[in-house]
Amino acid sequence: MSEYRFPCPNCFQNITTQDEKSGQKMECPTCKQLFIVPPATRGSGPPPLPAASRGELPPPLPRSGPPQIPTPNLGVGFSGPANELERQVLEGGRFVVFQYCFSILILSFKRVSPVIHLPSGEDGAKHALGYSLLSLLAGWWGIPWGPIWTITTVVNNLRGGKDLTVALLTQQFGPGRAAQIMANRSAPTAQGKGLKLLRWGAATGVLLLIFALIALILVPVTSDKRSNRVAKEPGATEFAAANRQIDIYRGAVAFGNSPKAVSVASRFSASMKPLRDAMFTGSKSGAFSVSSHQFLTYCELQNTQCAFIVHVPELRKFGDTAKRSLGMLAWMTAQQSLRGEDAIKPGTQLAVGLRGFALYDRVLIGELTPDLAETTNGPSQTITGAHPEKRLLYFFRARTQAEEEQTDLK
Repeated sequence: MSEYRFPCPNCFQNITTQDEKSGQKMECPTCKQLFIVPPATRGSGPPPLPAASRGELPPPLPRSGPPQIPTPNLGVGFSGPANELERQVLEGGRFVVFQYCFSILILSFKRVSPVIHLPSGEDGAKHALGYSLLSLLAGWWGIPWGPIWTITTVVNNLRGGKDLTVALLTQQFGPGRAAQIMANRSAPTAQGKGLKLLRWGAATGVLLLIFALIALILVPVTSDKRSNRVAKEPGATEFAAANRQIDIYRGAVAFGNSPKAVSVASRFSASMKPLRDAMFTGSKSGAFSVSSHQFLTYCELQNTQCAFIVHVPELRKFGDTAKRSLGMLAWMTAQQSLRGEDAIKPGTQLAVGLRGFALYDRVLIGELTPDLAETTNGPSQTITGAHPEKRLLYFFRARTQAEEEQTDLK
């Protein structure tokens, strides 16, 4: 009773067994998969490969014509001669398929590409990109399977596709011979820069999409909470409506309760952005910003009072000293923006509120001064801490008839 060795057809681990086990079922001690034990061969290792697989010419055969090499019936797989399939695998090539899906109205369909031969040195990045783009463009809108299959096909493709090399070898040569070929093949190419770049790009896109969805959910919720905190106070409704206009950049940067107010807000916003870029460091124009790096400004302009509320881009990155300097800069810019309006007189009550993505940082309150020299004295009040925006409600409240008449007398 003699022993011999052979590779497992699933994990290619060498296994030692006895002659009498040939043709029987056996469980691999490594991968735990069942298989049929191949017949014993001479020597302790796998039999030598045929001459054609080593690149040598086969010896002449005693026939009148060349041997007929059968073409395997592999469906959408490999359709060449058997020795060519073996040669390509031994040289480190792989045979893979990529997935894609598409939707027609509400119906979704999932398909696989033809079997693609990837020679040694190729990782299939261009095929992965092409079939993934097809799924992203044509597959996602079918409910419910469109989004699900789009994600699964893209993930599968970014992993390099599904490797069918062992399946094709097994179909053509049987599990024993397929295991021998896989054991003698050159090492296949590791995933190259192409697939790695695709993965990084896909991961970045997914993170940006998640962040954008979170922002779209949080902004209305934050606005509603801010509105509810002061909903019962005079001016709260108008103040909440003004804040909603500067929550996110939607193509415009200036808003107001009248055309004149919009003009003043536009001058303020246009002045603040270059001043901020020149006087403060750390802003990255390529970084994500819900305000698109613009000073979104709303101006509430009435006869004897005016309020600016400003969404400052990346306010969270400012330190305490920088925030104080930014507040003074905004105060002087608001004064300068109002001086161009003839109907606005010195002594007009003025307020400037600075906020970030969700919360107000400070509110500055004082009066419009007649010249720049007096502007540098700063506001009479600077309110910080919890909910400084409450001091802005006074500037947004509806004025009574008596107040309007008093204003006209002045």
